[in-house]
Amino acid sequence: MKTNLSDMRKISRKLWEILRSSEDSENVFYILSLMLIQHLSFSNENKKKYFRTNKDFFHLMRLNEKLDEEANSLLLHFAHVNPSLKILAEKSDFTKIARTEEARSKLIRQFLDILTDIQKNIEIRKIPAAVRILAEHLKEYYLWAKKSKTAKYEIDKGARKMLFEFSNNKEDQEIYNPEFDTSDIMYGISMMPSIENIKSMQVYSNNCNDSEFALFLSLDCFFRESFEIKFHLEKKSFLEAPILDSHKNLKKFDLITALPILYSEENFNKKKMRNLRDLLTVRVGDLSEYRSFIYSFLLSSLNDDGVLNMIVPYSFLTAGKSDLRKHLVENDILFHVENLPMNVITGRALDAAFVSINMRKSREIKDMTVFRFDRESKKHLVSNQKIANNKYNLSVSQYVTAASSLPKENLNILLERLDRINSEIASRVYDIKASVKKE
Repeated sequence: MKTNLSDMRKISRKLWEILRSSEDSENVFYILSLMLIQHLSFSNENKKKYFRTNKDFFHLMRLNEKLDEEANSLLLHFAHVNPSLKILAEKSDFTKIARTEEARSKLIRQFLDILTDIQKNIEIRKIPAAVRILAEHLKEYYLWAKKSKTAKYEIDKGARKMLFEFSNNKEDQEIYNPEFDTSDIMYGISMMPSIENIKSMQVYSNNCNDSEFALFLSLDCFFRESFEIKFHLEKKSFLEAPILDSHKNLKKFDLITALPILYSEENFNKKKMRNLRDLLTVRVGDLSEYRSFIYSFLLSSLNDDGVLNMIVPYSFLTAGKSDLRKHLVENDILFHVENLPMNVITGRALDAAFVSINMRKSREIKDMTVFRFDRESKKHLVSNQKIANNKYNLSVSQYVTAASSLPKENLNILLERLDRINSEIASRVYDIKASVKKE
């Protein structure tokens, strides 16, 4: 692969700058549409499914006029074949990209030429990976441009990745996020370690007003060409519109990613909580209290082999009644506990922890829980009996000692430098005091 990651950043920046110079400066979906057309053109299997006669990416390259209509025609056909692409077709109306047909054709031609140059410089087998990298950078530029207009919290990238670090590795995954509107964590699906082994994925979410979320995930799967993805998105909260199965019970999921650290008890309607309480199959603690209610709801929504990954307030590990912690330890479903940095959520100085619950732990960690002080530390296995003897306190510092991240040699060098700096400061303070006395 001649084109490296740095080149991809430059290319995506160039595409973005061209688009910003047009009248539709905030819309990156024109480029993504052409990338998808180009990508699907490489496979004979895709051509059978998505293209009519000879109308594909290379057909667009031969045309000298009406590129906008031809591109729209292809996208509308894609949406007919695959409804998940309807959003892309709606957002990529090429007849609106500039005022005149001549200006439109010129702009589209620029995009086509750049995408064709990429193809020339990359080995055929590595084009899908390169396209995914390019799409990722374009997505970042787009979201960065929109950031001032959105009120969502930004989650630290490392913490976001952790929410998908543990799963049950099933080929067909059903994933749920009960409050999508609080953050963009569902974009982290592409970070799942086992994603290459997945054959199909169904994504469920509440409070999802961002249709672009589904589109970006859908395109990522197209560029991977590894599995199918379907979306079930509710615009209401999980209290108003809980996800139910065909028997009107709470639906069970393989993986749940949640941010209880951001859920506020103050604004929740007690009546709606009572309505949902009857559906809970796991009841831990006083369900009239929101803290017990939300964790009981999450546990009730897990499959028998499901995984629940959460970013929680650090107080979850130590404060209040120990009913929930006791339930997790005694049922041997607590899997991983880890400290998170204070700045895990941009603009909010909150003590946070990562907690993973696994309903079917492996034999190797039976009756044990993994603790880790931070990303740089080693994992420590702690017996559940030890946790029980410690009154179900889950504070990481109770079981793991923070080790210095610096080697001993580097630490000594650093201490010597600090001593020299302190001596220099003391010397200057002495000189200043002496000069003041003379005056």
